[in-house]
Amino acid sequence: MNDHLSPFDLLSNEFLIKLFQHFNAQHLFQSFYNLNIRLNRLLESFHNLKLVFYLTTSNNSLISNDQIFHVYVHTLIVDSNVDVDLNRFPNIRRLKFEWFSMTELVKISTNVLPYLEELNLVYIATLRPNNGSLLLPRIRTFKIRFIDFSSYQTFLFARPNLSCLQCSIFTSDKCTLNHQIHNNLKQLIIKVSDAV
Repeated sequence: MNDHLSPFDLLSNEFLIKLFQHFNAQHLFQSFYNLNIRLNRLLESFHNLKLVFYLTTSNNSLISNDQIFHVYVHTLIVDSNVDVDLNRFPNIRRLKFEWFSMTELVKISTNVLPYLEELNLVYIATLRPNNGSLLLPRIRTFKIRFIDFSSYQTFLFARPNLSCLQCSIFTSDKCTLNHQIHNNLKQLIIKVSDAV
């Protein structure tokens, strides 16, 4: 048995946890998982560690379903033109699509993302009131770069637990403010801008 510890082995768990927070989830698990029992246990105990994973076309094809880090991803950022299987990331709390299609939007549901609390999108042309997608009762924060006014109202009042809504509306939208009260909304940021 080797009685000599490397300088890395002398680092405290608290220090390693702080260090690991700066890693992309995939790189963290690829670099440190299965090195030794201590690191495995440390990584597996990260239920509260908020790991971020930036999914791109290049790293999407490298990910296999047997990799353990998927379970620990807290925030998932999806690059444009990436066909993402959201079932691989069951515990995400924050989801950001750099650019998305209506096909991807339909994939977002309570069954696939039961813990989703924040959704960040680029643009939604229209959200129909009876649209089956985006029925996310746990969602607390919704950020969207551009949305039409009727979609804004539809989304706002179909989510009773929403506490923060941030969006931009074009000045060309004809809108009359509906004075319905939203009981849980604490922060509403609406930027009005010209259509490009």
